[in-house]
Amino acid sequence: MRPCPKCSVVLENQAELCPECGENISGNSPQTTAVKIDTEKLAQADRMFFKQFLILWLSTSLIVLTGCCSVWGWWGLLPGILGSLVFGFVMIFL
Repeated sequence: MRPCPKCSVVLENQAELCPECGENISGNSPQTTAVKIDTEKLAQADRMFFKQFLILWLSTSLIVLTGCCSVWGWWGLLPGILGSLVFGFVMIFL
């Protein structure tokens, strides 16, 4: 039996951690594992996300423009373009 150096709780001889305060009694530093980040896969996923966003934005803009032009004729281009730009900015920043 030995006391914990931090909180003075009596510990058993084979104890590695103090159950009261969590102090490392064994003298061994905790093992850490290194995490390897594959930056190429991360960049590839980022490019894929951008392509998917661009396809979604362009197709939605085309639908909005077509709908505005069918309702208001050529005058529908202005609200259609503005709506498409607003939709694109909302998708980027939200």
